[in-house]
Amino acid sequence: MLVMMRYRFGSGPAGRQAYERFAQWTPSDGFEIKAGWTSAGNDGGFLLLDVVDVASLLEFSAKFKDLNDELEITPVVELGEGVSIAMKAYAWIDSLSSPQ
Repeated sequence: MLVMMRYRFGSGPAGRQAYERFAQWTPSDGFEIKAGWTSAGNDGGFLLLDVVDVASLLEFSAKFKDLNDELEITPVVELGEGVSIAMKAYAWIDSLSSPQ
């Protein structure tokens, strides 16, 4: 399952502490960081994660939650797949209102 995580550090030394903790962290089986970005304001960033289940996501977020004021997790699909799924759904919706 792909998820996008947006995190925003807490105040004071939280950002530095998060970077130091992250440098010592090792991902568990079934958890992969596909891509990551640090915001230009150095107040947090974004991670694109591939996780096998919600439990592995909880395990990761719990290890850093105390250093973040905000943690937003959104399941995502790749754009091409998302467009295809949405178009099939729209076709199904259109079929409901068209005469048989």
